[in-house]
Amino acid sequence: MARGFLDPPNLDDRTWREIVEQARALIPRYTPEWTDHNPSDLGMTLIELFAWLAEGMIYRLNRVPEKNYIAFLNLLGITRDPAAPATTMLSYKIAGNLPPVVVPRGSQAATIQTEQTEAIVFETDADLRVLPTNLEAVLLFGQGGAVERDLTAALAKAPLGGFTLELKPSETRTIALGFDQASAEALALAVRLLRPAPAAARGDPAIGLEARFSHGAEPPASWPAAASFEDGTATARREDAATWHSDPLRRTGVMRVTAGSDWAAQSAKSWPGTASGVEEAILARPLFWIGLRVTNRGSGAIAIGLEHLLFNSVQATGALTIREPELLGAGDGNPFQSFELRQRPLYRRPGVVNPYDHLVVQVRRPDPGGGPGPWEDWTLAEDLPAGAGALYRLDPVSGTIYFGNYDPAQARDGHGSIPPAGSEVRAASYRYIGSGATGNVAAGTVTVPRSTIAGVVAVGNPGAATGGTAEEPPEETRRRAPALLRNRYRAVTAEDYEYLVREASRQVALVGCLPPRLFTRDEALTLSRPDAKEGEPWTFAGLNRSPGNVFLIIVPQAPADIERPEPTEELIAEVMDHLERRRTLTTRLRVVGPGYLPINVNAQLHVWQRAIDTRMVGSARQVEEEVRARITRFLHPLHGGAQGSGWQVGQDILISDLFDFIRPDTGVGFISSLTVQAGTPLYQPNRRPFTNSRAGVWVQLADYELLCSGDHVVQSV
Repeated sequence: MARGFLDPPNLDDRTWREIVEQARALIPRYTPEWTDHNPSDLGMTLIELFAWLAEGMIYRLNRVPEKNYIAFLNLLGITRDPAAPATTMLSYKIAGNLPPVVVPRGSQAATIQTEQTEAIVFETDADLRVLPTNLEAVLLFGQGGAVERDLTAALAKAPLGGFTLELKPSETRTIALGFDQASAEALALAVRLLRPAPAAARGDPAIGLEARFSHGAEPPASWPAAASFEDGTATARREDAATWHSDPLRRTGVMRVTAGSDWAAQSAKSWPGTASGVEEAILARPLFWIGLRVTNRGSGAIAIGLEHLLFNSVQATGALTIREPELLGAGDGNPFQSFELRQRPLYRRPGVVNPYDHLVVQVRRPDPGGGPGPWEDWTLAEDLPAGAGALYRLDPVSGTIYFGNYDPAQARDGHGSIPPAGSEVRAASYRYIGSGATGNVAAGTVTVPRSTIAGVVAVGNPGAATGGTAEEPPEETRRRAPALLRNRYRAVTAEDYEYLVREASRQVALVGCLPPRLFTRDEALTLSRPDAKEGEPWTFAGLNRSPGNVFLIIVPQAPADIERPEPTEELIAEVMDHLERRRTLTTRLRVVGPGYLPINVNAQLHVWQRAIDTRMVGSARQVEEEVRARITRFLHPLHGGAQGSGWQVGQDILISDLFDFIRPDTGVGFISSLTVQAGTPLYQPNRRPFTNSRAGVWVQLADYELLCSGDHVVQSV
């Protein structure tokens, strides 16, 4: 593959036997006196030679349209999307008798290299101050202080299974983190959310979050508030012109907690109540505890999905920085000179305006007095403006840097300056993708430090690395090229928005664009809004569909065990940043998650007794559980459906599709009754704009809804 570009077809020879047989079949018609058709005959030799020449011409003629198409894409600079690097969290440990150690940004750690596999290297994305204390345990206890569950392996140590914190109205639960030593410095806790807390529409936040610390022999319910608490997971919300509120646990971020000077160690065993499944060693060990107290202040139950809650940890990416400046070549004074970086493709930083700001290109002009001059930074530009300018363009896939053609003497109408003849060009710094899909390594495998840092005794990834993807297949590049040519990165139509969302991040699995819409007569008469009239702007479920408003519904990539994937604030911000520069000026754009609609299924089965007697199945209960599992799998938003490819936003469900998927083998039994119906929507207001469905056999979804698995009744009769 030519540095990210699509390779044209390989115009090679193929079999000619078919042409030989066709020519042989015509011999009796045109030359009946020719009776020797054996390969030794001179005439057959000429036919074989003709077939060889003709087959080559036909083959090349058939490939000309594809070759021209690919050459056209290469001319326009449409390249394959590069591989995306995986990310993971790296946790560092230093000896307890040492002062804090700073792990600088760009520090590397890798997996173990073997004879069969290369090491996968990760590089830290930010500086990390490692304290000489370690997070040893994470426990969950309720309002009365009784320990309910050990969350250490779920949130703080491998394999990081994640945890969903569920709170009833007015309920308070605390996540307690136990450290082996006290620290006078602030403790930085890296929190990643899979399902953010709800934001209040108006008034106080939907949840309350406080940080407390263990004090003397006081029980957890009486712990005092921390000396300081900075919540990096909160988002600001404007109440009115003069009032702002902060909603906690709305985005991935870092919490910084400073305990009081009288921070004391306690053993969880001394707290009221006990918990089954918690090791005695954890309960009995005195630890210094920080309690994150979460309170549901709303009127409904809430659920907050946590992927991890880590200490002494920093995010690392499979994108590597060159260790020394890379000399690219010398300027020859000619226009449109280009240079290629040694490493490609370049890393595209997510969530920033300039994703390639890590690339620093410098030009050193020759000093008139002899010797080299100083290095000058040149600026990256999407397009080179007319006139002079120390600018260059970049193809991040092929790693090619392009300069302009402005010459004050010969080409004053050019765009961008030409590096002077004899000047040196170098890349002072840049990050490139070191590993794509191979970087999705398991938890506990990144254990080899590649950067020497005094005081660090261990490094590891408590969770698996995710997000790595391979380079885009050529077939996919050919498929998306027409859409790119249509919009040219400008969002005008709904299809443009959906295409650009997928360009913004590969973490988006589903996207639906909701254009402006007005009430129809039927909708105005239903539960949408009591005062709605036909032809008025459609407003429901927090979506103002009046002209000028465009809503994008996105669903992130997620494993099958996440029943209702929700986009994080980071993913929403990344998509918004990408679209902000491409939308029309008068468009008001919002990116939100889907309105999940549970689908409830009622199925009655008949299991053949002979299937049980012959041990084809263990029992009728086993068949019920298998059918229930198939229903749940079929209704998964991302991995459901008949083909396992998921559902689209607004896609209806028919009973016939479900029946074909869940029915048992004919030798086991059959489905005697099956119905589907919509459950209570998981969005506010929890009522639907229409009920245009046929009871039991069809559920029609609104264009902002996405189905998910609800409550199912499966019985054998």
